[in-house]
Amino acid sequence: MPPTTCLVTALSSEARPLIEHYSLSRQTWSGRQLYANENCLLLQTGIGKLNAAAATGALLQAMPDIDSIINIGVAGGKDPKGSIVLATTIVDAGSGKRWYPHLPPVRCLPGALSRAVRTLDEPNMAYQAGSVFDMEAAGIFTAATARMDLSRVHSLKVISDTPGQPFTELNKKEIPGLIKLLIGSLDALMLHLQQSNHGPHASPTEHSTSCLNILFDELIQQCHHTTSDRHTLHRLLQRYQAIAGSLPDSRLVSRAATAASLRRQLQAEICAKPLIY
Repeated sequence: MPPTTCLVTALSSEARPLIEHYSLSRQTWSGRQLYANENCLLLQTGIGKLNAAAATGALLQAMPDIDSIINIGVAGGKDPKGSIVLATTIVDAGSGKRWYPHLPPVRCLPGALSRAVRTLDEPNMAYQAGSVFDMEAAGIFTAATARMDLSRVHSLKVISDTPGQPFTELNKKEIPGLIKLLIGSLDALMLHLQQSNHGPHASPTEHSTSCLNILFDELIQQCHHTTSDRHTLHRLLQRYQAIAGSLPDSRLVSRAATAASLRRQLQAEICAKPLIY
């Protein structure tokens, strides 16, 4: 059975273009708005983080084989209307709780902006540079991250309202057209999740260690490494992962011609990374 991705939206106007694009059929499940094809689900939760958390949690309880969650929807922000945003941080404005998704490489979604998503309890017009706001993402992340690694939970938004055209002036009939703008990025994100699938029950530590070992094995094959070289390289990769929260791009580090130049390159990249608590 292929891995199952569940798309989570709040509104029917957000869900409709996705249902059409992925040829999803209505499912009978606990009175919820659920649609599916052979490897993709779509859950419509209703507005607000409590509805989003309750519906997402119930679905994951009923269907533990779901492999990844992608929150799709419109959001308000200072970026131009129609801009595609991949969340780097989810902030629950009510509680202050934060989540930091493990993002795919930039090349996977070249047209998407990286922004924080602030989930509000009530809509307002406090547009801020560098962030967008919605009303569901924090609820979805609360439920989803209780069951899966943050590398499997994402929020992909399209800017629907801005300071020049606030949400009070948004025509709801525009929403399906805006959602269609992000489908290309959504396809790319779903493909990345499918290709990097490590199973819904793998712990973050197990997955991180597995990825590090795979990269380590690739690197030691490209040039001669002594036993000491290998130990040093492995420690450098661990340090990089601890500081950056990810592993270096294998295409970049694989350009090193010798074991020594590879270590120097990794050391330089580690030194250039800010240490953030």
